[in-house]
Amino acid sequence: MMLSLYTLMPFSSKPLPLFLVIEDNEDYCSLLEWSYQKQAPACRLYFVRSAEEALRYLEDCFIKPQLILLDYDLPGMDGLDFLEHLRHSSVWKNLPIILFTSREDSQLQTQAHSKGATRFITKASGFLAMHAFWQQLLTA
Repeated sequence: MMLSLYTLMPFSSKPLPLFLVIEDNEDYCSLLEWSYQKQAPACRLYFVRSAEEALRYLEDCFIKPQLILLDYDLPGMDGLDFLEHLRHSSVWKNLPIILFTSREDSQLQTQAHSKGATRFITKASGFLAMHAFWQQLLTA
């Protein structure tokens, strides 16, 4: 089940970049969307709730994402397994994938980078921290 496709800019002939967000926590999705709107970058967020749902989306997507924001703790396939799966795909192997998690775990960070994560970011708590999260992400 798709949560939302969030467009921040009015319609134009040039498609806006798309960020695919794989996150199962609806409250965190709402917080991501709210804080993202405050930053107002010229791109869209597309939310899915699981790695399996993301794979189905990527199989036949019309608009290819420019970046994937991937939660580690997901139902079914976890973030590391999804990351490894995508890095074996000739189509998606170079797509920037940022693994984000509430765990501050250096071993997990090492595993994420070894499996091909572009970045590893710890989930922020609170609105000011979320603002800093988007600044960090968008300047990556």
